[in-house]
Amino acid sequence: LPKDGAETLIPSLTKDFDYCLLDCPGGLNTASHWAPWADLALVVATTDPCSQRDAARAAQVLAEHGLEKARLLINRVSRRFLRSTEATLDDTIDSVGLQLIGYVPEDQSVAFALASGKPLLSLSRRGAAAAYRRIAKRLDGQTVPLRR
Repeated sequence: LPKDGAETLIPSLTKDFDYCLLDCPGGLNTASHWAPWADLALVVATTDPCSQRDAARAAQVLAEHGLEKARLLINRVSRRFLRSTEATLDDTIDSVGLQLIGYVPEDQSVAFALASGKPLLSLSRRGAAAAYRRIAKRLDGQTVPLRR
């Protein structure tokens, strides 16, 4: 969507909806393009150092373009990987430099949902599905634990 299209689209959406979620591809150009219209950005990273560097740079670009509120969502968290690399979620938070809104565990149900074209919540209420529900509640201003 060209920048001038966003100038028309975003105000028309925010008039009619309480929440407008834009799922954008990673990349610094994307971050700078949408930052002026965002109230909040969710920067998604994994526990992989390369992903963390990209997320930290995206957070920096968002801040440079005036977005004051960004949160970190750590995706595809594998406890096994964290144990084997002696890493923690705190390491990812520190590396990216954003406040954590939540993390999503690695979950095969996500792949099954994508392959079947069915909503994740129709296949599972645990794992990634439960994590997404908790994150949605936090976005709505509710206080919920990171994990139940």
